[in-house]
Amino acid sequence: MNQGIRSLLTVLLGMISCFLAIALATAPTPIQAEPLNLATVPSSLASYLQSNLEAAELIVTSEGSPKNPVQRYAAILLGDQVVPTPASTMATGVAGAVLSGNRLVVRGDFGMLSSQLRDFAADPTVPPNPSVTSAVHIHRGESNQNGPFQYALTVTLGGDRLSGRMAGGVHPNSRAAPSPLRR
Repeated sequence: MNQGIRSLLTVLLGMISCFLAIALATAPTPIQAEPLNLATVPSSLASYLQSNLEAAELIVTSEGSPKNPVQRYAAILLGDQVVPTPASTMATGVAGAVLSGNRLVVRGDFGMLSSQLRDFAADPTVPPNPSVTSAVHIHRGESNQNGPFQYALTVTLGGDRLSGRMAGGVHPNSRAAPSPLRR
């Protein structure tokens, strides 16, 4: 696996880590993304994951025939994976990602949060980081850390404001934060 692909996968892991950390108002949450095996996904989340992966793959393929093979990744978001202290929560989520070369597209769903997501406009980071505009964003880091911020993703909240969707991506030709991609 080349360094660019590893970096993008690390970015995906960091995004998922940050999402659960903020959503659960606890420590950073590294989730290991692995090549897709739908047989290991809980049946209650499988349809969400499949839908998210199809939407992400559609974006990659609609940009033209991928020159690189398309790889699909999945992450299940659960409180027992919070580091350093697992959280006791009913909150769940699922994220699907498609990687083609250096092009990464992420789609996800989450629900049953115990409180609303952080509003970074009203409660900015300390020290301030104007790039952090969403409670769901991508970090670069190892599976046991919450590394430096990379990109914000778009969050669309459900009517209960305790569930919703996340979307975004990284394009290899962009050095700035990517524009959010909507489904």
